[in-house]
Amino acid sequence: LWEGWRMAGERVATAMLESAKASHRVLILSDGQANQGTTDPRDLAHHAGEALARGIITSAVGIGNDYDEAVLGAITDAGGGRLHDAEHAEEISEVVLGELIEGRNALLERVALRVVVPANVRAEVVGSWSHTVLPGAIDVMVGTLLAQNPKRVVMRLHCPAGAVGMRIPLSVTAHGMLPEGTGSVNAAAAEAELRLVEASENTPQRRDIDRSVAAFTAWQADAMRRTVTFNLVGDRRGAKHYLKRELKWMEQYARDLPGVASLLAEMVLLLRRAMYSVQMMGRL
Repeated sequence: LWEGWRMAGERVATAMLESAKASHRVLILSDGQANQGTTDPRDLAHHAGEALARGIITSAVGIGNDYDEAVLGAITDAGGGRLHDAEHAEEISEVVLGELIEGRNALLERVALRVVVPANVRAEVVGSWSHTVLPGAIDVMVGTLLAQNPKRVVMRLHCPAGAVGMRIPLSVTAHGMLPEGTGSVNAAAAEAELRLVEASENTPQRRDIDRSVAAFTAWQADAMRRTVTFNLVGDRRGAKHYLKRELKWMEQYARDLPGVASLLAEMVLLLRRAMYSVQMMGRL
């Protein structure tokens, strides 16, 4: 997987230097079982993000029913592309054609966000989006935007304690490239503000259900991926402690939130399995 992907990226980079209209997409067809060269999903995601920063988008087709979604998902999330499922030959050809058409129909490519936060706030990207942490800001590579196909980036903010009424200003800007290298687009800054209040004022606030569900879905997927990483290195105790901590907050966040019960149940089941594995290790 690694050498084939790396070679394809080099070929695409050469073509991009020769022509501004050259395709800058790589499509990996694989079962995701990386077994030579670079194999760690985190390292693969890092390289996908570096390629995206150079303008090369990576998508993937997961071949078969048991392909490694953690590996291919990490690559495509960080690489600005999409992960497709394919079991039969005709499905693979449809995906390849769809990727080519998508490249031509893109509204913007190499889209990036910059989230600006105060010095006393730590911003964390939820998921495997390629990102760069800067002093007072975090840059997130989003990739290609299509009409009627929005992408959502979820951030976790670690805010300081403070007095009631303290305000925390936030700002988000975005920019992207027009298809075929014909120019760039910059969005004006969107401003937001968090204000510290008493629990009696905070609790009755109406939730934005759509965004809350999107945030929980990204959170759960990220927690599942991190748990898989713990298991890959054999750290079952680490997986158990991580899941217990996340579930404590996830159960509170999911309260009265429609459509997330099955996602929460997956996390509970995963924790039970992790705890059982640790108990069995202790007996051995």
